[in-house]
Parts: sequence; C-alpha cells; structure tokens
Amino acid sequence: MRRRNSLFRWLSGWLLLSILGVGILGGVGLSVRAAPRQANALDVIISEVAWGGTAASANDEWMELYNPGTSNISLAGWTLAAVDGTPSINLSGIIPAGGYYLLERTSDDTVSDLDANLIYTGALENNTAAETLELRDDSNNLIDTANLGGEGTGWFAGTAGPDFYSMERVGVIADGPTAWISNDGVTRNGQDANGNPINGTPQNSVQGEIIISEIAWAGTKAYFGDEWIELYNPGAQTIQLDGWILTNESGSFYISFDSSDSIGSGNFFLIEHGSGNATSEPEQKTYTSGSLLSDNGEAIYLLAPDRSVVDTANASGGAWPAGGGTNSSSMERVVKSGVVEPDGKFAWITNVGTVRNGQDAAGNDIYGTPGQTNWAFSVSPTQTPAPTKTPAPTAPLTIVISEVAWAGTQSSSDDEWIELYNPGSQDVNLTGWNLRSSDGSPNIQSEFDGIILGSGEYLLLERTDDDPTDVDADVIYSGSLSNSGEILRLYDSNGYLVDTANSNGGAWPAGLSSTYSSMQRSLIATDSNFVWVTYDPARDNNPNITKAKDASGNQINGTPGRGNTPFNVTTTPTPGTGSSGGSSGSTGDVTLPPILGISEFLPRPGYDWNNDGVVDVFDEFIEIINAGQISVNLSSYRLDDEENLGSPPYTLPSLTLQPGERAVFYGSDTGILLSDAGDTVRLLRGSTVVDAYTYGVVRYPDQAWCRIPDRLGYWNKPCFPTPNNPNALTGTAPLPPEAATSYRPPVCLLPDTTPDEFVYAECEVGGDDIWNRQYWDDADAPGLLKLSEKQKWEIIFE
Repeated sequence: MRRRNSLFRWLSGWLLLSILGVGILGGVGLSVRAAPRQANALDVIISEVAWGGTAASANDEWMELYNPGTSNISLAGWTLAAVDGTPSINLSGIIPAGGYYLLERTSDDTVSDLDANLIYTGALENNTAAETLELRDDSNNLIDTANLGGEGTGWFAGTAGPDFYSMERVGVIADGPTAWISNDGVTRNGQDANGNPINGTPQNSVQGEIIISEIAWAGTKAYFGDEWIELYNPGAQTIQLDGWILTNESGSFYISFDSSDSIGSGNFFLIEHGSGNATSEPEQKTYTSGSLLSDNGEAIYLLAPDRSVVDTANASGGAWPAGGGTNSSSMERVVKSGVVEPDGKFAWITNVGTVRNGQDAAGNDIYGTPGQTNWAFSVSPTQTPAPTKTPAPTAPLTIVISEVAWAGTQSSSDDEWIELYNPGSQDVNLTGWNLRSSDGSPNIQSEFDGIILGSGEYLLLERTDDDPTDVDADVIYSGSLSNSGEILRLYDSNGYLVDTANSNGGAWPAGLSSTYSSMQRSLIATDSNFVWVTYDPARDNNPNITKAKDASGNQINGTPGRGNTPFNVTTTPTPGTGSSGGSSGSTGDVTLPPILGISEFLPRPGYDWNNDGVVDVFDEFIEIINAGQISVNLSSYRLDDEENLGSPPYTLPSLTLQPGERAVFYGSDTGILLSDAGDTVRLLRGSTVVDAYTYGVVRYPDQAWCRIPDRLGYWNKPCFPTPNNPNALTGTAPLPPEAATSYRPPVCLLPDTTPDEFVYAECEVGGDDIWNRQYWDDADAPGLLKLSEKQKWEIIFE
C-alpha cells in the first residue's frame, strides 16, 4: 500500500522556487561530471592480503600494494584503511614503477626475510566477519578496494589456519569476487617469524627506493680524476647496502658495499674517487679500484646482492645526457612533484651553479650538490640545448616484446628464442635499436641493422643459430637467458626505452621450464606481471595453422613468428615486404581474423549524450571498437542485452570500421534499454557471442563501464562516458550543440527501475527533486517504513 501527501509536496516545491528564484538556474554550471569522480583508479592496486596471518601467528598479518604503471608514485598522504576504521594506515615513501610495497603488522618479523616498506597496527577481521579495504590518494580519491561487497560475509579468497593462504589479486582489474584467488601453496616466497614458508608471495621494493642521484663524471676543476657519485634514499626506511655494487656495463668501473654502508630515510650517500679530497663535503665511501668513468658516456648500474637492477644512470650507454663543461658540472637526477624521474635522456640536468655546495681540492666552487639535496629536486629547469636537434623519443609500445622462450625447447634448453611485434599502423626501421638483458647477455644491437619491421609483423630472434625452431629466424643472437628471471629492455636508436619484459626483475611472470612453454604477451599494454601468460596449446587449435617444431621435430609450446594465442594479438607473417595487409584481411598468405569488441557502455545517463534535447533512457549507449589489424563491416553483427530478456537484438548497420575505429549506438537507435538494476551487454555474430559483460546495480548517473587500455583491455568501473572518444576514468561533459545560456543538467536522475509513483513525486509537476539517498541505500532499513512530512512525502511501503 502506498499513500502520498501531494499537497505538501506541491506547496514545498513552489516555496523552494520562490526562495531560490533565478538562483537555481544561474547557479548550476554547464559542466557535468560522473559521480563519484575517481581519478587515477587502479594506478596502484591492493595486490595481496594475508588476513589470516601466518603459521607462526594468526596475528602476523601482512598486505601488499603493486604499481602496474611506468612511473614511480609517491604515497605521501595516501591511506589504506578498512571501512570499519581498523586498521587505518597512513602511507609514505615511493612505490616504484612495476614495484611492490609490503606492509607488515606490528613488527618487521611478520615476513622475517623481507624488509617491510611500512609497519602498521590494527587487526583485520576474520573470514566470517571480513571487511572491505580502501586505498585512497592524498586527495582522498578512491584508487582501489579489496573485498568490496564481502564486508560482513567473508573474504573473497584466502584462508586462516592451518594453511594460512593469502588472498591474491589475479590482475589489474576491478575489485570483485572474480578478482581474487587463494595462493596455491606452490608458488610462494618468504618465511614467517618461525622460518616456515609463507603460503603467499609477499614482495617489497625496498631496494628500488635507492636511486643514483648525481654523477660528477668529469671530475672537478682541480683534477679530472676527482670523480664523485651520490646515492639517495627517498623511502621511509634505512636501507643496508651490504652486498650491493655500483658498476658499469663492462665491469671496468666497480664499487662494492659492505655491512658498514647504509642510507637513512631521506639521506644521501657520497662516494669519492681517490683519498676523499675530491670535495670538501664529508664522504661515506671512497674507492680507488677500477677505471675512471668515460667522458664519452657509459651505462651505470646499481645492483642488489642478488644482482637485480635497483637503478641505472644513462642506461642507453650513449653520451652522458648532462654534466661536464668548463665548470666540470655534475649530472643531477630530476625529481618532479616528489617523484623520481625514471632514468632516461630527460631524467638528468646539468648543475649550472644556481644551487651548489662544497669546494674541490684546489678551493674552486663545485658545480654540483655533493651529499646534499639536488638543485634538480626543487626546480624544473630547461634542458641544456644540444648542438643539434634532440631526436624525439619513440613512443612506448611502438614495438613490443611479444614472446620469450626463456626455457628453450624440448630438443635443447639452450634453444631459446625471442619475438618482437609491431602493433602499429606504420613500418619501423630497427637500425640502431638495442635489445639487452639486465645482466648484459644477450645484448642485441648490430643484428637489427637494415631490418624494417612492417605494421602487424613479427620478428623472430633465435639464439646461436637457426636451429631452435623450424621457422626461419630473422635475427641470430648470442647470450643466454636465466631460468630464474631477468629484465629485457628494448631501446630505440637514440637510447629511449620502448618496451620491457619482466621489468620487476624477479622470476619470469609466465612460461614453464617443465614443458618448455613460452611466455606470451596477452595484450598491448605496459609491461607488468599481468600482461604475460604461459602458452596454452588448448587455445592454439586453429587447424589451418602449421605449428612450429624444434630441432628434434617436437612441436614447440609457443607461437614463434606468428600471432600469440591470447585474444588481441593477431596472426600475421614474419617480415618481408612490410605490407600492412590493408583492408583485405590478408597479408601474404596468412588471413587475419577480425577483432571486434565492446569498448564502453552507459546504462544510466545523467546527460543528453545523444544530443536530442532530452535526458532519458535513450541516452544510454554501447560503444564497440575494431581492435584488430583489418577493417570490419558491422552488418553481420548484432547488439543485445541479457539473452531472452528485455530488449530484442539490434542488427548493426552496414558500416565499415577501420583498425582502431569505434562506433557508438544509442538506445534511441537500438531500442536496447539497459537496466539500472544490472544487465548483460552482448555483441553477437549470428548466434555466437563475440564479446559480453555482465554488470551489477548502477547507483549513480553517468557511471560508465569501459576498457583500459582502450583496445580491449581490462574492464574498469566507474569510467567517465566518452562516446566516440578514447576511454577515460575522468572527464567533463561537453555543452550540447547551440546550448542556451540557461541550460542546466537535469536533476531528476532516478533509476529506470523506480516505481512510477516515485518518479511522479520526484520529477513531475509538484516534485521537489529532494530525496534522501541514504534512506534508499540503507541496507538495514526495516520492511515497513513510514517517513514524516519533514523528510519526504508521507509514505508507507510494504
């Protein structure tokens, strides 16, 4: 039974209008934003939660964050907290690109053999109670959650005793039950306080928090041999350097550290060549062994005890990007907004003397800041002009490392091979490019001379000779890959980093030595553990494709020289003419498949997205994208919502999409009206489901679902609606065509599942547009409700 006091609502509506008058119209801006606005979602993710503790103690809980991006991120001012307030952790320090951040409860012996990035207090709820964790940035924007929806019912994964399995994230995807799995107890690392193996994979990036901050490769005005180097710890903890080394690529320059060497939080570590008189500043270490640094430039590496790369300086190995000159100026590391610039041509500037400290052995002022904060930490000076125009860097992922057979083949574990792929629309000249491993072997450069990798083509590199596979190699190289993992870096001819594989320097994220299965890229996205998969023969079942064989005739568990088995890397031939295949769907004698998918959809609009002058359900839209390498005509495809429910399927028009192009279909055209209570969006070809996504309740207007990266990457929610434009997490709606100055966004944004009586009371004549979201969203509200007229129209709802 429903009963409404309409008179009160009508009078109160006119009262509000008379009080506010034109202020209602004039005070509403023309800018519309998705609610809630969540900038930088998934820039950092909660990657692991050991809510059950360890075998040593159920109180020894730990958590892990992961940075999947290509830039270091300062966590100053960020928080990680449970919704019930315990624990509530204020974060600090820096999480490096591709790095991890380990949080241990109470003390640093929770994971006894790994240093924590942060110690926190406060216990997580057990499995029956559970709770939701929220990661927020320094502006309180929600960046990520863990166990969202599981609060009070149970954790999505993980166990307490006796196994104490951690809850692990399966990828850089939105939080939900399918985003987590329990550690299998096989893939694990670390030990608890009693030395038992931990059933989880806790990782930290304490090592990555030390940077090479300054290099005086030219020495000083007093003596060119008085070189000095400075390290810096931007993190929150003191770092012990025992077993670390600082060296160049050839090993001719070599500095080793021992148990007496450490760097406190925010401190500098000054290293001087000779007896310690290079500068008047107090040094922490001197060295005399090894050669001086070359004035022509070389690559410098800071290595941890396990010889993983902590940081580099001038990793391209070309001319020094800064420093030198008549004042023997130092080369200083740039820090922007508190975040260290990753090594590269523009990560370094020459100290010009504006800020400097110390004197050399002859009493000359040093153009540098030995042992003190860099000038480059506080300013953003213009780069010192080069005598010739500085070449523009090649865009990241212009060429990608698409497959790595680090385990070799069944015929021989030495028969390793690597594959590169050109996902773009332009051919790329690889002359002068360099693919090298973090340990210096392999180091492939001159082998690329004269090679042009065509659009959509693959380049097969085989070790030692042409025997690893029966597919003709495009490049023969020397040097082996370690089965325990190393970093592969691909540089363009000017030394700019274009792509990496296994950038965190740990174990290979995919591939198997037991089956000699390759590590395959699953999508064209920035390198992280989540973009790699192990070759799966079950997915490589096209009978029209000849599988490669090794030197003994065994079928290779990989796809050398052709498309990877994951969805959005397409089948193309090895280099030849450089042809892109055009729109015919064929390149040489290999037919390319169409790759069409759903890129974005909006179930509940709050803006006139189709520009028909009205905000209604017809502003809902579904966007599809051609993520493949050939053009696709849409006439054989259909759009639909949940099968056999709701709107009938809509046959797409005879429209041809070129590679990378997208098309938007509004509800006003398709008749497909997506439910705000949850629905499924499907793309069909005949009766085959080409792509689909099921979503839940839509709580806010203009909350879209989209894929990041654009070309069929992971699903993200909420996104900002961007019909016919690249997907984005935030944005501002454009003005409607020829918008009047009195235009304002509509305020009646009730869900399409709202009863007609409620819509009339809220939005039609006599409605006030004032309704209490907390009342409607209160999960503890009783079944029989009655509200006073001071809050709403009088209503009894059964």
